[in-house]
Amino acid sequence: MKPFHCTIFSFLLFILLTACESTQMVRTRKPTVPVQLLVPERVLLINAADIAGQKYRDGKEELFNQILDKTLLDMAREIKQRSNVESVVRQGFLDTGKTALHRDSVIQQLMAEAAVSDAVVIQSFDTYFYKHDVEVVENPDGSKSREMKFDLESEIRYLWFAKSGLQHDDNIHVSRYHSSRSVISGVLAAGPNIVTQQSDAYGITEENLIKYLNRYLPGYEFRSRNLYTGGDFKAMKKAYDSQNFDQALAECRKLVNHPNARIAARANFNCAVLCESLGQYDQVKQYLTESNRLNPNFETTLMLDDY
Repeated sequence: MKPFHCTIFSFLLFILLTACESTQMVRTRKPTVPVQLLVPERVLLINAADIAGQKYRDGKEELFNQILDKTLLDMAREIKQRSNVESVVRQGFLDTGKTALHRDSVIQQLMAEAAVSDAVVIQSFDTYFYKHDVEVVENPDGSKSREMKFDLESEIRYLWFAKSGLQHDDNIHVSRYHSSRSVISGVLAAGPNIVTQQSDAYGITEENLIKYLNRYLPGYEFRSRNLYTGGDFKAMKKAYDSQNFDQALAECRKLVNHPNARIAARANFNCAVLCESLGQYDQVKQYLTESNRLNPNFETTLMLDDY
């Protein structure tokens, strides 16, 4: 291959490997009732997740420790807002030893010193991108393209202590669709990097924390969805960016019967997301079901699980 052609091919390969869906995240909040109501008087918040022991590379250790510091502060704020209870935040990592007996003894001693009724301990922490299998998609011209989709994952183990000892041991997992990349000629698409996607890492950790506190305190849950905004959806995006959400929904409804099944499916999915954000919950499932019928995908299935 000639040098010039090599350059063009390399450029096209780069574009294809780094291309992703044109989407825009929509976040809403829905009130929740706790599974088991707890009534603490004063809470000690502790980070016992041994990030250094995981021997991460490429800046993950520093990022994860920063996220954990912020998460304890966010937890204190949330507990205050939900129950008007004060929290004591213990800064930095606490090594609680290798056995549950030693850990519980350390926590009980710290609780006594801080004069608290309860303690919440983050025992383990991780956030990462999950790579799905390659999906073959038929294009409007009959050709086929291959895509790889990535989900953003958050896993945190929380321990809730009372004066009598450990009361609750919860592993909370949160997952949401993040992006997709084109795959060509058997070359797998390069996935997103958690260190360079710091805002996403902070965001899904906050969702995890909210999901955990919702188990024991009155609160709310985030609904994070992705609106398709490229191509045929530019008019919808313009209305949405202008905060004219009813008009954005009207623009999407114009496309729900589009002759291209993939576009119609995305239009129905967008209608579901917009109805959810507008509180029109009774209309969400019908749009999701139609979207799933036209072009099944993981993101639609994930949202259907909420309905």
